[in-house]
Amino acid sequence: MQRRTGMLGLVLVLAAGACAGPAAGRDACLVGRWKPVGNGAAEWIARQGSGLRVAVHNQVASMRLDADGRYWAGSTIDASSSLGGRSARGTATHAASGTWTSANGTLVLQPSQADSGGSVEVRAGDGRATRMPIPAQGGGALAQEYRCSGDTLETRIRIPGSNDPIVQRFVRE
Repeated sequence: MQRRTGMLGLVLVLAAGACAGPAAGRDACLVGRWKPVGNGAAEWIARQGSGLRVAVHNQVASMRLDADGRYWAGSTIDASSSLGGRSARGTATHAASGTWTSANGTLVLQPSQADSGGSVEVRAGDGRATRMPIPAQGGGALAQEYRCSGDTLETRIRIPGSNDPIVQRFVRE
């Protein structure tokens, strides 16, 4: 149960948005406002073959990368997961702002401010339910590979111990 709750928290937190670093360079293609297509974290969990199923019921998210190297990202997500006779449902919000850079196909988001919150209710097979807060997201820099072309952006976050990255697609708003 602990692992499944952690995975739901991972989905909720990663869906919330990314964070970035001081100016070295900036790819002009990245400048603008981006909206995610699907939920890369939920898709990654499904590919892992653990049997854990994640459903994203509602997701509102946006990321803005400004030409001067500042960024803002925010999201609200409502998701559930199930494994065997157990289930979880949670809602999370996240907002971050800071600076971003890009070089050699890597986008780095360095937050100077971040706020996150939410909770998840976990139900055991016997119907007992426990509600718990989702831990606050860390405030460190996030480096991710990216490809940007016109109105599409794809990021890849490498997961330690896995050859399968979290792939998130975005369209320009």
